[in-house]
Amino acid sequence: MLYRTEAARAIGDLVDLPGNVAEFIDWMARSRDAGHRHAMVDEILAMRRIRARSLSSKLDADRSRGYLFAVSIERKKLLTAELKARPDPDA
Repeated sequence: MLYRTEAARAIGDLVDLPGNVAEFIDWMARSRDAGHRHAMVDEILAMRRIRARSLSSKLDADRSRGYLFAVSIERKKLLTAELKARPDPDA
């Protein structure tokens, strides 16, 4: 993934979600909410391998809650509250 530095900073830091998962999904959703465009290339540039005892191989309720939160209405409510709490840079 390539992202302009100033655009990434405007989105803000990754936020810890329930189950310590989906931080990147949430970050990308916030970038889309901010109007940033994303494009995919058609060719495979990297492969991913999941090992039996890796964090990616385990599914549990806490991890699932993190993913659900990342795509939920609650995430949008939290984002709206955060944006309202930020000082106005034009003030």
